[in-house]
Amino acid sequence: MRFGNGKDIADPKEMNFDGSADYKENYSVVGEYRAKTVAVNSFNPNALGLYNMSGNVWEWCWDWYADYDVSVRNNPKGVIGGQYRVVRGGSWFDNPNLCRASYRFRYVAYSEDYIIGFRLVRRP
Repeated sequence: MRFGNGKDIADPKEMNFDGSADYKENYSVVGEYRAKTVAVNSFNPNALGLYNMSGNVWEWCWDWYADYDVSVRNNPKGVIGGQYRVVRGGSWFDNPNLCRASYRFRYVAYSEDYIIGFRLVRRP
């Protein structure tokens, strides 16, 4: 699966990203560009019950950003410190390429932006 919705297609009916024709990819559908965040339950959850894992806002991750060790192929571990934190998931502002589950980006750890958020996790 290419996206956090559990599918290989980015569809603006299922994710909040820039679905304009200018950003059409072979794995995306042209559609609405909302140009803002949407409520968390605006789309169906994925198979794990998680909402908006691709698009809406980039999510801060626990990982520090650095190149992965190329010898580790499954679940590579990042560095233990640094200047940049990993963000994943893309946002409403981004094209479908940046919303892929495999894509990660970096932001200075103390920065803030209107396209970045975080996910609260609670044990049931």
